[in-house]
Amino acid sequence: MTTHMQQPGLRLLPVELLYEIQLYALSPALPCLSQFFLDIFKGTPISFRVQFLLASCTNILTPSHTADILSKALRYPLCTLPVLDQLYIKLEYLTQSESPLIIPHDSKLGRRTRTCEIPRRIFRALTSRKDGQDWRTSDEPLPFIQHLLSKGSNFPAFDPNSHQGYALTRAVHARHTPLIRLLLQMGASPTYKEGMAVKVAIKQKNLKMVKLLVERDDRDGSLLPPGLAKAEAQAQKPQKGKRRRLEDRIEVDQSMLKLAVKCNAGDIIDYFAWEKGVVPDMQTLTSMTSMRK
Repeated sequence: MTTHMQQPGLRLLPVELLYEIQLYALSPALPCLSQFFLDIFKGTPISFRVQFLLASCTNILTPSHTADILSKALRYPLCTLPVLDQLYIKLEYLTQSESPLIIPHDSKLGRRTRTCEIPRRIFRALTSRKDGQDWRTSDEPLPFIQHLLSKGSNFPAFDPNSHQGYALTRAVHARHTPLIRLLLQMGASPTYKEGMAVKVAIKQKNLKMVKLLVERDDRDGSLLPPGLAKAEAQAQKPQKGKRRRLEDRIEVDQSMLKLAVKCNAGDIIDYFAWEKGVVPDMQTLTSMTSMRK
């Protein structure tokens, strides 16, 4: 009588060996095979996650720039702040050991050097608060971004305009004012996608938000980490004498005025027409006249 021996499956392997298999395969599907594997990989230690991210975000054939590695790593939900901190340490070690796989960041190049993307995933779930309360500086993802900025000049700067201004537009959509201020202080521009962020604020009939996006104000308290805040203040420090007027972040145009009229946002219409000097086209002027009657 012949008996067939059952082949041991992956479920019978030691957890440590499963980790090794995943580091070799780098398969996004393996943790999703079943609830068993999902539970296994949810419990992975930080050291494993750092190894996985490095293996996933580098190429053994082509050296990778530190900025590119961080940009790719941050797209993974498993790249939490504790994991990111250890990844920084690992990258710093590899850089100092002159690893052929890592192109180090050169802080001497300043703003001209390559920057990191801020991942869309940390802004995707942003919506307006349902409890009617104002957003605070302790509300995510603001602390996450501040943590990214706290690493100093040894690592690449983060680009607040990643993905064509996605972060700023989502923050405006959620009315997350502290986050908007931080992004603007980082250098975020509301000009992307034909001023999409400003148009969202117009549709909300939020004059205060519109002004925040359009006008610069060097008196606004900085939300940047101390080192960056000091450098930014020095860069924008006016010369002695009369306080200079700062240039607007975006030029208000007829399309924005037309949208304000369409939304019946009277205070924004007045701001655009009288303070910013936007001249309406005939159709918009007719609508404005009808509104005044």
